[in-house]
Amino acid sequence: MYVVGNVPQLGAWSVASAVKLAPTGYPTWTGTISNLPPNTSVDWKCIKRQEANYPATADQWGPDPNLTFTSPATGSGGTTTGGF
Repeated sequence: MYVVGNVPQLGAWSVASAVKLAPTGYPTWTGTISNLPPNTSVDWKCIKRQEANYPATADQWGPDPNLTFTSPATGSGGTTTGGF
């Protein structure tokens, strides 16, 4: 499970550059995204993709519409959730 979005820290919608999530509380997958630009609207989705062989191709995209949040002016952005 990966997350991809409209900012470089989330791969700029490139499936090959998506951020891998961890099944720390399976079936919930988690991850931390650092260095987001302040006061920025972030669009994102969860995707399923291959670890190897075809990492640039998503096997499944999360449903429309995109999930969104706005990064804070300073400090941690807290938590946002999504799914399939």
